[in-house]
Amino acid sequence: MPDSIDLRDGRYAANEAAYRRVNEHIRSYKERPDHREPMTFMCECAEGACIDPIHVSLDEYRRVRDHPRRFIVAPDHNAPEMERVVERHHHYWVVEKQADPEA
Repeated sequence: MPDSIDLRDGRYAANEAAYRRVNEHIRSYKERPDHREPMTFMCECAEGACIDPIHVSLDEYRRVRDHPRRFIVAPDHNAPEMERVVERHHHYWVVEKQADPEA
């Protein structure tokens, strides 16, 4: 069973990292001075098939990204076994990954 949990956790982390890369690309494009707010980012949840958009300002996204273990997700897209919800907003939640007990 622990091997399957490790595989799942690794898959979740890979999914979240992929969404984070997409959002960083969106952010770099939208940081141009001619772009207007609000912006659409992708949900950074662990579900690989999720394509839910999240509409937030660049400042809101930057604030979440200031904490490397925090991710912006659609409401109810958290994985309680791996993270805790640290903020709940109407259109999005902020989750924080639990510290790796092995680290």
